Amino acid sequence: MSWNYRIIKTITNGVFGTEHISYAIHEVYYDKDGNPNACSQNAIAPHGEDSVDSLKADFELMKKAFEKPVLDMILFNSIKNI
Repeated sequence: MSWNYRIIKTITNGVFGTEHISYAIHEVYYDKDGNPNACSQNAIAPHGEDSVDSLKADFELMKKAFEKPVLDMILFNSIKNI
């Protein structure tokens, strides 16, 4: 199983029946055929294990999400969120 960071669009019902649209970075996991099959339930913030360099490396991985198409959370509603 592979994973990467992706931008996911989420639509929720707002006050008085209006829609609220938000975008956030999530971890997305793929099956052996490269299809998304799970994502983190909550948005992810960059983090470093033991150094600023580790934090910077994670941030660089997150920046790559902006080079890929935005995914819709609806895709994951019928599959496992982690």
